[in-house]
Amino acid sequence: MEDNVYSLIKKVTGFPDAEKTYSPFFSSIGLCATDNENGVGRMYFAYNAFTRALFEKTLDFGCALNTEKSSIYNLVFGEDKVSLSFWKSDGIIIDCNGIDDIGLFSKVSSSTTDLWVDNCDGEYLILQGYSRNGDARDSDSRVNFVIGVRALCGNLSNENGMHARAVNGKITLAICFEALKATAKYVRSVLANAPADVDSAAKICRRWLKNNISGAEFETENEDEASAAAYAAKELLFNMTKAQGELESFITPFPSRGSKPYASLTDIFFLNYGYSALGCPLTKDFVKQVSHNRRPTGKIPSFMTSTWACPGAPAQPFLGKAVINEIEYDYSFGWDTFSAIESNNKWWTSTAINKYGLVTDAYENKITASLNALLLNQLRCAVDLAAQLGLEERDDKWKLISANLEKNIVKYLYDKENNIFCDADTSMATVLPSVSSSIIALWSGVEIENSKALDMIRNCVLTIDNEKSISPEYIFFKYQLLKKYHFDDEAKKTSAEYITTFTQDYKDGGEMADNSIACALYLYLLDERS
Repeated sequence: MEDNVYSLIKKVTGFPDAEKTYSPFFSSIGLCATDNENGVGRMYFAYNAFTRALFEKTLDFGCALNTEKSSIYNLVFGEDKVSLSFWKSDGIIIDCNGIDDIGLFSKVSSSTTDLWVDNCDGEYLILQGYSRNGDARDSDSRVNFVIGVRALCGNLSNENGMHARAVNGKITLAICFEALKATAKYVRSVLANAPADVDSAAKICRRWLKNNISGAEFETENEDEASAAAYAAKELLFNMTKAQGELESFITPFPSRGSKPYASLTDIFFLNYGYSALGCPLTKDFVKQVSHNRRPTGKIPSFMTSTWACPGAPAQPFLGKAVINEIEYDYSFGWDTFSAIESNNKWWTSTAINKYGLVTDAYENKITASLNALLLNQLRCAVDLAAQLGLEERDDKWKLISANLEKNIVKYLYDKENNIFCDADTSMATVLPSVSSSIIALWSGVEIENSKALDMIRNCVLTIDNEKSISPEYIFFKYQLLKKYHFDDEAKKTSAEYITTFTQDYKDGGEMADNSIACALYLYLLDERS
């Protein structure tokens, strides 16, 4: 079934809205194209905390998307009248045959506050504009952008609207979109080096696809699983973005490019399992995106965007485990990220610590065993990484700090009598048992007697009946916990139930398959089964 999954990944079923736009090549823009609308409808810009539409009607070809003839790297409209392919991040080539005139950017969205023609000389059309920012937390009320069009074949006109007109029955256009630092001169220089035709662009895009799904060899049991795997792969592929501003030095995976175009350590931690299953070579880059954008204090914000970092609650301490998952004897990567782990550990164990020697969950305003266990895990990752890098004195330092934290977790948040981990209010007046915290505490390595841990798994973790009520994040933890303690049959059952649930949800058009972390988990579990 491996070839079947790969062929299904390349198939096109339409790109109807912001959540499902055509956006290969790490693009920050996404195109809406469906088999019931002529040309390309909306063009979305994935920027900061919200995605916004720049145009309601972007390209009018007079014919609709042909899903039978299209692939991820080459969209076909009509009966081969128009072909469209990305050739770079935010760069598109279009070939039109037998069409005398196509409309360009004919209907501007309400998100675009201003748009003007900078230049139109027949060969080049340069547009500049501003997009309204929809997030009050962002200091930039408007975002500048530049769109350039070059007629490789044909003529560009700005009379009675923007058009491209054919020469000898053919139009070939190169389009480039840039934001923030964009200038008309830069966009023009990029277009001067565009590929000559859509076939050349498609070859580049095909190479991009193969490079990022080199490991997509899943043993699927039926066509439905193969289709769901292909959908999950495309969900992750089109979430990777070469963003602007603060994120521009790295390729970044977004939780959802259609509604949450920002970088998040928590999301990257889980998404990397899926990207690794695909064979995507950028998982280290995703981690370095976070470590390089930490604050001078060591705090890692809960999410980061092109121009600002969320000033509120911190990201959960997943950085250490994310690094250990990816290091594979790549000690240059270890050196790149170790200082970030250390500084984040220092922030947690100094700034965020309370009088009980624990940290408080700022989201829920309570003291949870899960958050403290995750911090313990990150402290131990620092110990592990320090040992691998030959930093023995740092190894001893983090061993001592982690031992103190573990002692406080067991003292305040472990109910010995009922053998379960707990969450508490900030005064420790109310302490309540928590199944989810128990799963994360054992997964993170909080040490209790082995017999107690086994009993907790049997009597607590395995008694949860309805898997659908548990988020994919906790399925990750549960599955890996069961493997860790050699509950192999139960781990297989957990995996099989999730694969079945996700496959059915995809068939039914449910919301689960639109969740990037759920997709990553699906690919990870298929890879584990394979």
